[in-house]
Amino acid sequence: RRRAEAMLRAKSLPVVMRQALGDEDRLYAGLLLSADGQLLASAYSSPSDLDAFALDVVETARSAISANVWSIMETESRNSGVGELGMTLVQLPEGVISIQAVNPGFLVAIVGAADAHLGLLRARTASLSRYFEGVMEAFRDS
Repeated sequence: RRRAEAMLRAKSLPVVMRQALGDEDRLYAGLLLSADGQLLASAYSSPSDLDAFALDVVETARSAISANVWSIMETESRNSGVGELGMTLVQLPEGVISIQAVNPGFLVAIVGAADAHLGLLRARTASLSRYFEGVMEAFRDS
């Protein structure tokens, strides 16, 4: 239990999330959200790397983009019989957002530049999601 609590401490989350962003990968922000869009933790790459788009998207992604897009895509995925939604990428003219469920109540999102490598963005989002799934599983088991 102590290990899970330590992993969930507010000071630890931004460090882990910042590592997922990398140093020179054009990934601007990492977000941990509740499924209803409440921001639980966030980390940003170097503030000097953030442009106006990234700042605006990070603020908007808290609820409007991440939670709502996820909810719509998840509903459509279920209704169409395609299966459970794993991850979604939202490409916008100025950037891209990758969103993945951590478990039924949480989402992880990474905001990248328009020219960010989509495979890398997808891999980093999946990695961050797996990390938080492990933390939450350890917390439940303790």
